[in-house]
Amino acid sequence: MKKNIDDLIKNINENISLIQKETEKLSEVECIDIYKKHKKSAWIAIINYFLGCFGIANFIQGDKKGGLIALIGFLGSIMLGIIGAMILKQTLPILISAMIASGFYLFAFIRSIIFPISFNRKLRNVLKLK
Repeated sequence: MKKNIDDLIKNINENISLIQKETEKLSEVECIDIYKKHKKSAWIAIINYFLGCFGIANFIQGDKKGGLIALIGFLGSIMLGIIGAMILKQTLPILISAMIASGFYLFAFIRSIIFPISFNRKLRNVLKLK
């Protein structure tokens, strides 16, 4: 039964009612154990960002959407800057793309802090913990 709950929690947004059904007969202690097992932490992402991994920390946390937005936005802005510099033979496109890439880097950093807070709140609510 716990294996089934573990699989359901991986896609918590789609499986809220199923998780509630599976956990309604569990004791509060068992629900707390499940919460502790699946609880997300922002520290992994924060440490990872100081190493310069753009969007990778979001994937590590299980935030595929945030990771894709950050990674594609960062790489896309750098590519557009390089292509723009080659076409225009100026450095302005590189400067603009660096500013846009910084925005995506900041987005990924903020998202890596907000995502675990949101996930943990949702998990507590689904498990009916206070």
